[in-house]
Formats: sequence, C-alpha cells, structure tokens
Amino acid sequence: MFKCNNYCAIGFILIISKIYMLFSYNKYDLMINFMYKLDNKELNIYLKIINERRNIYLQGMLLGLVLAVLYVLLAKNKKNNKIITACIFVTIVIVTNTIYYLLKPKSTYMLNHIVEQDKIEAWLKIYKYMQRIYITGILLGILSYVFISYGFLKI
Repeated sequence: MFKCNNYCAIGFILIISKIYMLFSYNKYDLMINFMYKLDNKELNIYLKIINERRNIYLQGMLLGLVLAVLYVLLAKNKKNNKIITACIFVTIVIVTNTIYYLLKPKSTYMLNHIVEQDKIEAWLKIYKYMQRIYITGILLGILSYVFISYGFLKI
C-alpha cells in the first residue's frame, strides 16, 4: 500500500467516489423522467427541495473547508509532509461535508408531496440509483486505491 497514513487512503477513496458520482449521467435521465410526471405544484416543491439540498451540500463543503484550513494552520509545527497534510485536508473536507449533509434537518421530503403510484415509483428509482452509485463509488475508490498501491507502486 502507499507509504502514507490512513488519511491518504480515505482521501483517495472519497475523491474517486465523488468523481464517479459527478459523472454518473443516468441520474439526469431519471430526474427528467420524474419531473415530467409532476404537476406544477409538485414541480415547484421539487425544485425547492433541490435548491435546499444544494445549499446544505455547499454549507457542509464550506464548513469542511474551514475546518481543514484550521487544521493546516494549527498543524504547521507538526512534521507531516505535504502529501499527508493534503490527504488529511481532503479527508476533513469530504467527511465533514458528508456528515453535515446527513445530519442537517431537511424541511421536507418529496415523498410527502406525491401520492400517485407512478410518481412514487419514479422517485424511488432516483433514490435507489443514488444509493447504488454512492456505494459503487466507494467500492471503486477502494479498488482503485488497492490497484494503484499494489499494481503500479509495488510498495
């Protein structure tokens, strides 16, 4: 494995996971299909939910960045090399962002506003797809880390 600490492994895995999730295009097709099924009232609610979730995500990212910068400033006297410091920085940002997003109360959920079965099924397809790409992204990150560690670096 890399001759780094565990933060490098965690940071690498999380970055690969985020990149995989970012480029998962199928979610947009599912979302557009879902949006076409909604009436105007439901669509407005959905767009407000998207806006709220984006804001929560950005707040978590900002909090993570602040905490990571504080870590770097406070850790200047430590003997960590720049790579390990960068790994810790990335880990702090992404873990903080994820925990903040999961714990931050949401004002409403889309399932509270739809009753027709076809809309519920379309929403559940999005929900299950997002769960699947999150888990797949984490697994891809782990496999990538192992492959790079053992395959290329032979450390």
